[in-house]
Amino acid sequence: MIARTPQGRTISLNGFEAAYLALCRKGLKGHAPSLIKAIQIMLEVPPATDDHEDGNRREYEDLIARFEKMGIPMD
Repeated sequence: MIARTPQGRTISLNGFEAAYLALCRKGLKGHAPSLIKAIQIMLEVPPATDDHEDGNRREYEDLIARFEKMGIPMD
């Protein structure tokens, strides 16, 4: 499916993305069950991350662990 962004660009969506977009649009038009389902899906499905973000997160966690081993509180 092809959709337009708020800036007017066209993007390609797979079937799941297109179905979720349709569900969100229906919910935002006032159909409460669709809105509730869209929110449930949003809360259940973790956000997509790329390997770069995961690597940064691991580096950050390693750094925090090193500081804690040195007795530096990181609260």
